[in-house]
Amino acid sequence: MTTNITNLRKAGRLDEAYRLADQNLHADPTDIWNIRNMAWVLYDYAKLKATIDTKEQFLKCIEKIISLDVPEEEDVFHQSVGFLVRSIVATFNRAEKQDTVFFDQLFVCLKLLKVKPQSPAYSSLMLAFLRAKEWWMNFGTFCRWWGWNSFMEEDYKPTQTEDGQKIMPLAERVFMAYCRFLCDYGQKEEIKQYLPIVEKVYSEHADYIYLPFYEAKLMLKIGEIEKFWTLMKLFARKKSSEFWVWDLFGDATEDNQTKLTFYAKSLICKTKPEMSIKVREKTALLLLHLGYKAEALRELNEAVKIRTKNKWNVPRQFSDAITSLGSENINPTVDNVAFFTNLAKKAECSVFGRTEVLEYEGKIMIKEKGFGFVHYKSNSIYVPQKLISLKGICNNDIVYGQYKASYDKKKNKEGFAAISINKR
Repeated sequence: MTTNITNLRKAGRLDEAYRLADQNLHADPTDIWNIRNMAWVLYDYAKLKATIDTKEQFLKCIEKIISLDVPEEEDVFHQSVGFLVRSIVATFNRAEKQDTVFFDQLFVCLKLLKVKPQSPAYSSLMLAFLRAKEWWMNFGTFCRWWGWNSFMEEDYKPTQTEDGQKIMPLAERVFMAYCRFLCDYGQKEEIKQYLPIVEKVYSEHADYIYLPFYEAKLMLKIGEIEKFWTLMKLFARKKSSEFWVWDLFGDATEDNQTKLTFYAKSLICKTKPEMSIKVREKTALLLLHLGYKAEALRELNEAVKIRTKNKWNVPRQFSDAITSLGSENINPTVDNVAFFTNLAKKAECSVFGRTEVLEYEGKIMIKEKGFGFVHYKSNSIYVPQKLISLKGICNNDIVYGQYKASYDKKKNKEGFAAISINKR
């Protein structure tokens, strides 16, 4: 009888297969083969209905599968259902209109299915729902249900596309996405429960370099200011050229003059104007508040220019401010680069501490790879290969020059580096 049902399914005669499977199931509802046959028929029906237009029928099929209570040992079946759910989620993710109601209904069903954690289908579900993180309000609830220990070993490793492009590990993306979710919607107790998980993950995967940044943002959200600064100062060593690092420092600073130094540092970092427009707008309003009217007008004009170019709405607050400054006969500065650069030095000093240039002299020891070290007083000063080659320095030469404090990203510790070198 099983063969007959299977053949009917393969021939696409699902209605006949269903009637036969239903007849057998009613005759003996405990027989595992009868349960299997009906389960696979319902799976085929669900597969046909896995579209946006037939989403209600899809849900009904899934509900019937749940009511069958297929044993957990039928792993091939449960994995297949998991992949099928992933496929319809992916279809909805590509749709123009976001359907939160359907996602909520599907999630209710998903919690009753028996897709095994730490399995390909289970990970595929997370990957699919991850793409709804920006608009599905139950994304956080989904993550907590899915479980932080449900990743497969390979989920912690990066992958590559066919053309060799590196893709961030699924686990890393999920942990960061949930951090962002908590930054936007999380309550203090939720964040406190999650922070030890982030710390543990980072201790085991130090190559997840952005996790400390999000951990710092969570610390800031719950008012752990001292911990925020400790984490961010370390992170800034690795990503000092990123505008959003300095933007966050500015947001976390209460004193307006100090806040301005961080925003100024953010704006002199290289990035697309569209990316840093919010920082520019915050800076413009802060400049205006602090009485830097000409500088503020320049940034306001630039912000309006960027918004207009991209056909974005120009807030009334900005146009009113520009009009008001014009009525005062305020002329904008040509640019604020020099002004911001000077302020940025103060921001760097706040984060990195001593930045002054010092002098050194001593014997250089050159390593096989071409870089070297000069031991001066109690400091070991790193000399880049480029400087050594440029000046024709040889091993054991007596050299002198200037150096300053630096940060060794590979060793994750403070140090000193030469910025000039000469042979004595």
